[in-house]
Amino acid sequence: MSPPAEPVLDPDQILLGINNGAGIYIAPVGTPGPADLVTEWASPWESLGYLSDDGPTVSSSTDSDTLTPWQSTSPVRTVITGKTLTMHFILWQTDPQSVALYFDMPAPTAATDGSFAFDISSSGGGVMYAVGLDIKDGDTVMRITFSRAQLTDTGDVQFQRGAAIGWEVTLSALDNNGVLGHVQAGPATAAPGALATETEQSTEAA
Repeated sequence: MSPPAEPVLDPDQILLGINNGAGIYIAPVGTPGPADLVTEWASPWESLGYLSDDGPTVSSSTDSDTLTPWQSTSPVRTVITGKTLTMHFILWQTDPQSVALYFDMPAPTAATDGSFAFDISSSGGGVMYAVGLDIKDGDTVMRITFSRAQLTDTGDVQFQRGAAIGWEVTLSALDNNGVLGHVQAGPATAAPGALATETEQSTEAA
């Protein structure tokens, strides 16, 4: 029997979560992210501005049921019943898009002086977006895109002297023909499609 393979210890694969440009973007639902790691996040993608110093958090969770037969006290199979992919962040800029995102309302158009107003509907909500995350450490870029996402949770907003007002939101990816999110990673000079993989996380049971 051959010995087990030695683990690959590559310090270059340890990445820091440093923003690449604005780092966090939003667009109309269904908008694909850049085709490669060089292309900019062009219109209709828009920056969401400053985030809190905690940065964004991407979470993935799986729900499952186990099958335990009559003849055993241990399960013989695990059935995947659901998958969830989320992106959480705290917006530090109080602008039409940030505030509307927090209250799950369509973003209003700001007046020429920057002022804006909108009603928080008791029956509305369910606005869908595309959201993109862009980080870069040295020559390595990682991009994560949800082409269909929806607000599923918010945090409390504190109006506190000496502290930035933060609009805390969690966006959950929605199934798009069997795909929840798209991941790209590699050198900043990567050509279209290079080192790009799709994270296929279907919401259907296995």
